[in-house]
Amino acid sequence: MNGSLRLLPRYTQLFQNQPIIQKIFPLKNIEAHADDRSLLIGETLYEQGKVLDLTEADRHLWLARVSGHEVEVQITPSKVRAVTCECTHYDRDGMCEHITAVLLKLRKELAQRKPAKAKTAKKTVKKLTTAAVLQHISAAELEAFVKDYAKGNRAFGLALKARFAAVVPMEDDRQKFLDLLEINIKDARTRKDRIRYKGKLKLIRVLKELTAQTDDYIASGKYTDALYILQAIIEKAVPLLWKIEGDASKYRAELMRTFDLLHSLTQTDIAPALREEIRRFCLTEVSKTTYRTGGFNRIFFAILAELADDRERQAEVLTAIDRQLRNRQMSGRTRADILIQKLNILERQNRHEEAEKTVFENLNESDLLLFVTRKALEKGNYTRARFLAEQGLKNDFPKPARAEIEDIMLTLARSEGKTEEIIIYARRRLLSKKNTEDYRLLK
Repeated sequence: MNGSLRLLPRYTQLFQNQPIIQKIFPLKNIEAHADDRSLLIGETLYEQGKVLDLTEADRHLWLARVSGHEVEVQITPSKVRAVTCECTHYDRDGMCEHITAVLLKLRKELAQRKPAKAKTAKKTVKKLTTAAVLQHISAAELEAFVKDYAKGNRAFGLALKARFAAVVPMEDDRQKFLDLLEINIKDARTRKDRIRYKGKLKLIRVLKELTAQTDDYIASGKYTDALYILQAIIEKAVPLLWKIEGDASKYRAELMRTFDLLHSLTQTDIAPALREEIRRFCLTEVSKTTYRTGGFNRIFFAILAELADDRERQAEVLTAIDRQLRNRQMSGRTRADILIQKLNILERQNRHEEAEKTVFENLNESDLLLFVTRKALEKGNYTRARFLAEQGLKNDFPKPARAEIEDIMLTLARSEGKTEEIIIYARRRLLSKKNTEDYRLLK
């Protein structure tokens, strides 16, 4: 980009006497001042109608939303003097596709306010950019090129399908996303049904594209389409995690992003029928072994616990939880999280005795013990908190869990004025954390 156009903290500071601007350019010359990526994606966002709520909040100050991001633009009178966006690309590059989309729409709207001028010959460009080429070719020429190029370049063809699958009408819209992922998975696998480095990168790109589309769908209220994509990713992409050779952390991160979006979908104002579809989907999937190894089952149970708004649905979740807890090979954080969901449901049903029994049968689970101990401490039930913490100290818990239990014991000792215990636990914490506050406490 020809000079980074960085801005201003927020629009409330746009009209201070000396705004901080590194580059000012005419609105008509957007193409010469935006990088190819921002321009190409920005044009697509603009053409798809993604620029929403474009308003002049104050004289020369325009506000808009693009794909869930707030954009602010200051134009006085026909020059771009200041811009800002919430996205990471703007933070890094000083320009992004969201700003470009808003500028393109602004240019058109402001041009429409002026008297129409006589048509002139096509303007020449100073730089051969993708945007410049697209402006000077017909739709038919572009379509012919894309078709021909997609036939000879499989990666481009797959990327094209991933980007635009959502707009293709099919009898079964959910199936098209399953098909899309199946095609990409087949392309990424080796003959031995493994996924190596290049295949992993291909799949990550597809998942990023699909989750970005899902984010847009949720923001624009297209909840059913969002659910179809998320279901396809969970069913097709999660089982591949165990087939990836080498570091799979980035792939796993995209899967976790999928589950986060599924959870955020349940927090929106979706129709009861769609909420029930999500619940039935989670209840079906959580029973499959493939989700247990990576701890994805605990995410399903967290969503199910939230959606269980009556005793019948709560009973279904409890039955599924008990069925999985019988598997003694499941331990650690996953088991503790599932037990916590069980406790929450039992407490909601006022089945306190069963909840207490569940706690005492699983005091060897450090995460569960810490959870119930913290809850007792929050409620001011120091007797219960002390009993649970002392039980925890008897177990051979990992160092972080043991350190937190000792912190709880120190808190209890201070609240109860037990000097000897304060000295014991403050000394231990001082030795491990070297905190000056603990030193003063000991003195």
